[in-house]
Amino acid sequence: MDTLLTTFTAALTLQNGYLLSTTLTPLAPAQNPAHLYTLRQSSTPASVTSQVRAATSYNSSLSLSRKEAQAWQDLYVAFYHAVCEIVDAEEVANQVRRLNGVQGDAGGEVARQWGRVYESWREVTNVLYRGYSTAGFGAWTVPCLYVVGRYLRVFAIRADEEARNAVAAGAFMGETRLGEDDDAGGMEKENENAPLENSRKWALYNTANLLFKTYFRLGSLALCKNILRTISAQSSAPNSDLPPLSAVPKSHQTTFLYYRGVTAFLEEDYTAADECLSEAFSLLPPAHGYNSQNPTDVAAVQKNRDLILTYLIPIRLLRHSKLPSPALLASSPHLHRLFAPLCKATKSGHLAAFDKALAKGEEEFVKRRIYLTLERARDVCLRNLLRKVVIAAGFEEGSQGKVRKSRIKIEEFVVGVRVSLGLVRDARRKQDEEGGSDVTEGESGEQRDEVEWMIAGCIYKGLMKGYIARDHGIVVLSKAGAFPGTGV
Repeated sequence: MDTLLTTFTAALTLQNGYLLSTTLTPLAPAQNPAHLYTLRQSSTPASVTSQVRAATSYNSSLSLSRKEAQAWQDLYVAFYHAVCEIVDAEEVANQVRRLNGVQGDAGGEVARQWGRVYESWREVTNVLYRGYSTAGFGAWTVPCLYVVGRYLRVFAIRADEEARNAVAAGAFMGETRLGEDDDAGGMEKENENAPLENSRKWALYNTANLLFKTYFRLGSLALCKNILRTISAQSSAPNSDLPPLSAVPKSHQTTFLYYRGVTAFLEEDYTAADECLSEAFSLLPPAHGYNSQNPTDVAAVQKNRDLILTYLIPIRLLRHSKLPSPALLASSPHLHRLFAPLCKATKSGHLAAFDKALAKGEEEFVKRRIYLTLERARDVCLRNLLRKVVIAAGFEEGSQGKVRKSRIKIEEFVVGVRVSLGLVRDARRKQDEEGGSDVTEGESGEQRDEVEWMIAGCIYKGLMKGYIARDHGIVVLSKAGAFPGTGV
């Protein structure tokens, strides 16, 4: 406890918020895995108040007001009690693991213990909240909000998971997240008339990010939109005193832009989603050459890239008909597994392969909520197939020499689609088995109508320029670029 309070004194003397936040981190560092256990043993619930009071109220080097000293004392006493609960929860969990969970209510005891961890950490959050509202903690202490808010969510999730594992009655997550919203959501609203440089509004975007994570886990998209509308209205108001997004740490910018982009994506506002996700991606370090000695940091950067690209790739494919480069997919096994088969099928115009890849990844695509967007991107695959048919049609003599044919029989597109879907191979196999023609007259008419519908859809969506002359059974293509952006 003395070491922690010495760090606390140094942080207050230097007004170093990030150093101060390390004293409120309920996680043992890698170089000292016994840190929390040592901290619990360094004091007792009966003596911790006097120890903290000596470092706050009776510390002449700090010159704290009575209210501020009391607020810091209450915070670190609450933190010590939370650490005791965390250590107890870990000990109970370790004991259950050693016994392989064979004792009757062992799982339930673990769940109850982690519920107490959450309750104790919520008290830490409430005490910190009171410190800002009544004792006037300075804006330089905002990193403490980052740490306390983050672990409030972490412990809520852990308590909920343990409760589910123990098949316990009640749901921790619903209660704890409501508590998290109430505790964290109002911190940046306090002292609204304070100058921006001394305002806790610098924690606004970090707090919003915590709420986004909570609401996404709960599946409450409407609540995310409420946050975005509130921030947008306040930031665009005359004489707004909210800090600009560009002024907060890049990690906060990236997370905020990611959730704003994904929210727009789910609302099918692909233009706004493209802008937000592209900006978020540009703020990330490069995939290779990221200088960090901590493998966890490197893994976190790669995970963030994967999360953003999971939505950005379908958007670019749908809006701009652009495929990710092989190098980009190769940089991530996750992205390669998800999108490489689809991209290969799209590039080659292979409809059957596209449908197969979409069906194979359906579970993951639905989980990520990108299935419908990728299904719409099938038009790009179809466009590439029709383009290949036009290229295969060759050239004809024009007034200025050879030019690419601009009048293509519909039957040629029908054959191309049948080959791409694998219908020709299946029909020939059926013909070999049963004899007779591979395509009946009725089937041919149905397929021609369907292909005409496909072509009309591509023309309507701007993927193809031309029109269908049904009386003549041909498709008349524009001579000034029949497939915009493809060179044909």
